[in-house]
Amino acid sequence: MARALDVGTGCGIQTFHLLAHADHVTATDISSRALAFARFNLLLNAPALKLDPQNLEARVSLRQGSLLDPVAGEQFDLVVSNPPFVITPRRANESSDDQFTYRDGGLPGDDIVSTLIRRIPEVLVPGGRAQMLGNWEIHRDSTGEAQPWDARLRTWFAESATGTPSEAWVIQREVLTPPNPMRKPGSKTRVKTATATTMRTLTVLISTTLKTGTFILLGSGCSGSAARHTPPKPHP
Repeated sequence: MARALDVGTGCGIQTFHLLAHADHVTATDISSRALAFARFNLLLNAPALKLDPQNLEARVSLRQGSLLDPVAGEQFDLVVSNPPFVITPRRANESSDDQFTYRDGGLPGDDIVSTLIRRIPEVLVPGGRAQMLGNWEIHRDSTGEAQPWDARLRTWFAESATGTPSEAWVIQREVLTPPNPMRKPGSKTRVKTATATTMRTLTVLISTTLKTGTFILLGSGCSGSAARHTPPKPHP
């Protein structure tokens, strides 16, 4: 393929893999530190990746910015993303010290995943593909019952800015109640802050949502519009 895009590249590992399939890869991240690590890793592995250390730009473009803003007006054959999708409520007067950029990205709830699903079709060439990971909230109704797994997803797919017919395949890894995912992200530093944040998160989430881990495949210019679902396998 000619062009690929890695949204939220972090250390650059997905860009490494894309270079085996694409003539040119654009990698974006909101963090200048992450982009510096990605550049270092590209230079360190330049021979294996068949890159010219003196001219990385010939095959890789590193750009700083939020989500798809750095590539506005451009289109790609393949888009991949492993975004900071942990569902985290925000609060007033929150500072950057209260956030883990690599983990929750600074937006409330599942806004990062929903924004990407709505906007990715605008940066895909006709027939292009996108692959991403993400979590989303499954809201409860007034009786406390969980809404259908795809209720909110379908609205996001329908709200694509392009209006181009597309197809989506969603592989659901697991469904978790709020206390479970809170055990996974962690840090040995700022323990008091992390504990307070966890308690605020649980207070907001327990009464309203479930959480699901997913793999999402989007296709642009397909013959129909659909959301196919592969349920999670039961744990042994």
